[in-house]
Amino acid sequence: MWRVLGAKIEYEARLVARPALSRRGVAGREDASIKMKASLPQVVLPYVGALIALLITSYPNGLQVLAAQSPPLGVYLWYPGPAQIPTEEDCFRLIEQIQPSRDRAEDWLWGRVPEGPAIGKEFYLFLSGTRMETTFSAEGDYDFGSVQFGQTRNGTTSFTLIPDDHPDVTISGTIRVQSDSRVMAVTLRDIPTGAGKQDRVSYYCRFEDLGMEA
Repeated sequence: MWRVLGAKIEYEARLVARPALSRRGVAGREDASIKMKASLPQVVLPYVGALIALLITSYPNGLQVLAAQSPPLGVYLWYPGPAQIPTEEDCFRLIEQIQPSRDRAEDWLWGRVPEGPAIGKEFYLFLSGTRMETTFSAEGDYDFGSVQFGQTRNGTTSFTLIPDDHPDVTISGTIRVQSDSRVMAVTLRDIPTGAGKQDRVSYYCRFEDLGMEA
């Protein structure tokens, strides 16, 4: 009888103790889960850093593409000075003298004489998404026609030009203008001349109508 009673007490003691053990097990698992969550960033972050480094190494142009700018579309005033890049002050004086406007530029482009007296040499360059037009080009020249722009980086835009009067010729070139500058340089490369192929650089000044597509 005592043996049976002792066995029953021991059995009941185990039943009472089992929930406590179970609770300790759950608490242990919760502690482990908390520790795992706390250490997760420490485990993942090195892999994330390694992945970013791998992408930059494998695709070095990726960041440059993200920083790429748009081509400088708009209307520009031709600078008639010597074959050297004008200064900001040079462009400022020319703009003050000519008083350019988009309306006057369009009159010259379409062969109309603008109203008012002619002041100095007033010529313009039009840049649209598909065209490069000038108001000073002669028949047979190479500086107007269909244009296709490449990427713009650090203020320099590459392009290819198919002149209207020479549809079998493709001219490559660059446009250089900084966002905080009035001065723009357009370079046409390997222009056919009587003395062989030569580069041609023209300078322009931008004014208040810049940014409107031609």
